Amino acid sequence: MDKAATRPLWRQALEDTDWSMLCHAYGTAGDTPAHLHALLGENPDKRTAAEYHLNSAIIHQGTPWPATAPVTTIVAGMLMDTATAPFMQKSRQALIDFLTEVDESIGQMSATDWPKLETMAAHDISPLLVAADYDAIYGDEDAANALFAQSMLDLRNIAPLIRAGIAALRP
Repeated sequence: MDKAATRPLWRQALEDTDWSMLCHAYGTAGDTPAHLHALLGENPDKRTAAEYHLNSAIIHQGTPWPATAPVTTIVAGMLMDTATAPFMQKSRQALIDFLTEVDESIGQMSATDWPKLETMAAHDISPLLVAADYDAIYGDEDAANALFAQSMLDLRNIAPLIRAGIAALRP
């Protein structure tokens, strides 16, 4: 049997995502997998650091980043997986806050915003992402807009999963 077929989808996403190609509010998202693993661990200090990472780096003051959609998919998947959900309960309130803030960022967009975001996202910033040249991205209005737009579009695509994750945490 194929090893990938035996892994839950959230674990496949966690292990197969090229985190070096994603960024969050503080730079590359290479540190993010360790934080996600910490949510399942017994170390309360690491779990607290992971909760902080979600609510500061992954969604920062209501702003999503390229790492937000993959992380949100993984967190929601962990919450809905009967094998991991009990571990996630230790971080219940922080995860509710995280998923709610991500969902609210989607809700701030009106129907007329989405076509504009699609146009902005068409600006190719992949060479800048490959080079991890965030100064160039943030120094170029079109590139910065493309980064934000693609992040929002990615979240729109997983909105039902976000809401299912929130529902899994509510009593």
